[in-house]
Amino acid sequence: MGDGCCDQATGIVASASRRTERRADVRNAQTNLESLYGRNIRGVKRSNGVYHLSYHSRFFVEFFEKLGVKAVDSSDKEVPVSLFTGTREAAIGFLQGSLHRGRNVRDSPKSNSSWIALTSKSRRLLQGVQLLLLNLGVKSQILERSRPARTTIFRYTAKDGSTRSYGSDGILFELAIFGESPASFFRTIGFLDTSKPSLLPYGSEGSALALGRPSRFQGERG
Repeated sequence: MGDGCCDQATGIVASASRRTERRADVRNAQTNLESLYGRNIRGVKRSNGVYHLSYHSRFFVEFFEKLGVKAVDSSDKEVPVSLFTGTREAAIGFLQGSLHRGRNVRDSPKSNSSWIALTSKSRRLLQGVQLLLLNLGVKSQILERSRPARTTIFRYTAKDGSTRSYGSDGILFELAIFGESPASFFRTIGFLDTSKPSLLPYGSEGSALALGRPSRFQGERG
C-alpha cells in the first residue's frame, strides 16, 4: 500500500519520510515486522531524511508472497487475496495500516466538510479496499482524480553528483468515505493513531454528525 518493496532480489524494505507522523508509522511497522522476523534490525536514515527498514531473508519474502503481496508497479497494486478469506481482525488491521489520521483526512473549509480518503494510481487496489470496507459495513465511493501529466515533480542530487527528476502521468483515483459512513468506520475500524485530537467534527467514537461530500465531487459508484 505504502512506500517500500517486497521481492527476492531486495528483500522487504519499508520506508517513510522525515515527517513526524511517518516516523511513528516506521516504529509501528518495525515492531510488527520484527515480531515475525524473529530478531531486531537497525533502521537506516538516508541523507534525504527517509528512514529505511530492510529485512533480507528469502523465507521472509516468501511468507508475504504467499499472503498475496506482489512486487508490482504502483498502478498494478491490489489488496492481497488472502485478506478476502482471512479473519475480520486481519482485514481491520490492513485497513488501519492503510488509513492514517494525519494524512487520510481531507478538509474543505470552503464547503465546511471533511471526509476520509485514500488515493492510489491503482483502481483495482481501491476496489479491493472498498470491498473490505463494505464487508465491515462501511460504504465508500471511488472518484476519478486524474490530472494532466507532469514531466518534473521533484528533483534530487544523486551520490554521483548528477541531478535526477521524477515526473507523473497524472493518473490518480480516490476512495472517499463520507456522509454517514465515517461514523461506521470509527465504530468498526478506527485509526491506529489516537495520540492526536480528531481532525473530524466528531470524535473517534463517531457521533451522528455526518460529513459532507468531497469538494468537486466527480465520481462513480464502485
